Amino acid sequence: MKKSLIGYALLASVLAIVLAVPAVATYATKIYKKDGGNTMVVASGGEIDIESGGVFKIGATALTATAAELNLNDDLPASFTFTPAAGGANVCEVTIQAKDAAGVAMTRACLFLVYLSDASTGIGITGTTASGAVTAKASSGTDFGALTAKKVLLAQSKTDGTFILSITDTEKTGFYVCAVPLRGGAPSVSAVLVSDNYGA
Repeated sequence: MKKSLIGYALLASVLAIVLAVPAVATYATKIYKKDGGNTMVVASGGEIDIESGGVFKIGATALTATAAELNLNDDLPASFTFTPAAGGANVCEVTIQAKDAAGVAMTRACLFLVYLSDASTGIGITGTTASGAVTAKASSGTDFGALTAKKVLLAQSKTDGTFILSITDTEKTGFYVCAVPLRGGAPSVSAVLVSDNYGA
């Protein structure tokens, strides 16, 4: 009987301890593996912090750029889209929209080169000189000057990332309008201009 009482007392003590322990909170980790461990996922709100002395490698090559250097590439124009429209007589107005590397329209003034080419690849400048002005449309961006008259100019967009290039040409030449960020990279190239893109 004495052993039974001791056993009950011990059991009661264990139960008291178990009941006194607070329930473990459940949570969902924001960094996890999926696809059988082949993919590492950082969910919204998660972060990866490589501390001093740690190394991040791509293809066995250590990335040596600092966070500040990498952030320099943020909010820079990477590509451009083109929308031509007929303006006044013999005038084509091409709206150029600067976009970031994610394809999102820029929301600040951007500097870039604009040039006219005869090639769909944007290689080389045109051999044809427009009969009239090739410049920014009034109140639609800033023309900082021509590097090659009527063919290459330094442009600054408005604060919404747009710049309208006005081309006056009685021949209504089929130019390709090209734009390239000042930091370099491949040019963005418009579709070839057609006569309907010029005003009658």
